[in-house]
Order: sequence, then C-alpha cells, then structure tokens
Amino acid sequence: MSYQPVTYKYTSTKEYVDAFPCAYRQYLTDSHCQTIHGYSFSMKFYFGTNDLDARNWVADYGGLKELKKILESQFDHTLLVAETDPHLDWYKEAEKRGYFKIDFLNVSIYQGVKSEEHLVKLMNQEPLWDLLLEDEFTNTLFHVNGHGAILRKMKPSSVEELAAVLAIIRPAKRYLIGSDWSVINKEVWLKPEKDEYYFKRSHAIAYAMLVVVQMNLICEQLNESNAGS
Repeated sequence: MSYQPVTYKYTSTKEYVDAFPCAYRQYLTDSHCQTIHGYSFSMKFYFGTNDLDARNWVADYGGLKELKKILESQFDHTLLVAETDPHLDWYKEAEKRGYFKIDFLNVSIYQGVKSEEHLVKLMNQEPLWDLLLEDEFTNTLFHVNGHGAILRKMKPSSVEELAAVLAIIRPAKRYLIGSDWSVINKEVWLKPEKDEYYFKRSHAIAYAMLVVVQMNLICEQLNESNAGS
C-alpha cells in the first residue's frame, strides 16, 4: 500500500511568516540544541480543488481566522517540551509557577523509528487491519484509543476508510456511524452547516497515516521481540 497524494487542477497557498515565536530543545542531541532556544516558526498551508467557487477562489482565507487563533494559542510565546523529556516533571512544575506556557509534544510513538527510510517503509507497509477490531490493541494507538466500538462497526481496511472513521469520531459526523461506505464517502468531508467540530480530509488522512505507522511499528517490535526470545 502506498498512498498517492491527490493532484488538483487549481491550487493556492496561505503562509504565516515568522508568526509563531516559541522555544524548545532537542534533548536527544549532544549539540547546543540540547539547551532551550527559540525561533519564529512559519507555517504554510496548501489548498487544492478541481472546481473554483463562485468568486473563482480555491479557498476563502477569511475562514482561517480560527485556525490562526489555535496556532497562536499552541505556539506563540510557548515552550515546546517532548513528553519523553527526562526533565518533564521540572517543566510541569515551572509551568504551575507561571514561569512559562508549555505545550507538551507527544512524540513517544516515534521512538522506535530508526531513520527516514524506516519511516517511509512503515508508511507504505500494509498494516494488519483486523487488529483494529481488538480493544487491547487499539487502546494503545494514537487517536483511536477508546473508540473500539466504532472501529468494530466500521471495519476500516484502507487509509481512506481509517481517515473517514477518524472524521466520524468527531461530533459533526457522528451521525454517519454504521452508515454504508457510499453514504459516508459522499458526506463525511462536507463542511457541517452548524458550527461543529469536524475533520477536513487532509487533516484526517495525516492522522490516519500516523496510526498506520504506529500499527506497523508495534507489529515490527513484537516480531523482533519474539525472534530474540
């Protein structure tokens, strides 16, 4: 399985340049990056469509105000700390004392990834989809833990279907639980009429790929453990 990105007839980009000043450290390195240091992050978003809207626009950037608020809340004047940082308790105590605002980064699922090539292999490898029917396994996974009943009902067997399940877990699309896939594919990516939280397709695909990487990594580690015993 290799997920191929979609090519659109029309594209546009929205970029926030040096808009998110924050600090962080890379505790796994032996260089000066191990100490807390800061940068102003830029973020660029890509939009694509095959049909322009009535204004001949690919996307209405005015609708990104809420996204920018979320990004500012998460990154602006924030110290980013990995949840696997050995000094995590110290950072938490410092945050309680009001020394700085912290966002804890859950990067633990990547601890077993050995290289970029290894990551690509994990992304392109077809996972054992039936494992998503087992609570003992799914409760260890990012984003789908605690949603075993929905996974058993939907039985996703591709990245696209898993992405749809991740979208259905969100409030705006929960009414699609148990629906036929033809109905789901027609409605799951439509923007809800009410102001309810939902996943856009690109967002859901990215998270689905992350779940696939984690699934394959867990299976790989179990196989290596069994081979060594």
